[in-house]
Parts: sequence; C-alpha cells; structure tokens
Amino acid sequence: MARKSTVKKPASQAAIAVYADQLRAARVDRAGFNAVLEAIRSDPELGPLDVATIGNAYAVDGVKAARRRAGLDRIEKRFIELVRDQAKRKVADKFRPI
Repeated sequence: MARKSTVKKPASQAAIAVYADQLRAARVDRAGFNAVLEAIRSDPELGPLDVATIGNAYAVDGVKAARRRAGLDRIEKRFIELVRDQAKRKVADKFRPI
C-alpha cells in the first residue's frame, strides 16, 4: 500500500507575494504588522517553505531562511529594524539645520 504524502503542496506565488506586500504596506504600524503576521501563522495553506519564502521576500538582506521558524524570525527582525530606523531618523531630524 502506498504511503500518504505528508508534504504540503507549495502555496501559490501570488499568495506569497500578497503576504509580503501586506507586510511592506504595514511599514511601522504595529497593529497592521501583527494582523498580517497572525494571518501568516494561522493560514493552513502555507507550509514551512512558504513562510520562509515570505520572510525572504520581506527581509531582503542576502540571508535566506530555510525553515518556518527562521522565516517568522526574519519577518519580526525586519519590522524591528524598520521601527528603529524611523526612530533614529526622527532624532536626527531634530538636530539637522534647516
């Protein structure tokens, strides 16, 4: 008897692109970011490699995630980087001459 495959079929590239675009659109909005991240975590159609692909598309820095947890970590780290960069710019703008 043949074994049933437990590997999930990859999600469509369109779904992956939609999630990556939603993350980019959230920018530094914590509520918007959390909503998209929760949708990614709870989407039953997304497999581990799909989440890693979303993380790679969102956090373009040359490092590639290969697992679900690594993809989620990259997404969260990229959001923190964006928030920190915005805070640094605000402080720098205060001290720049007009």
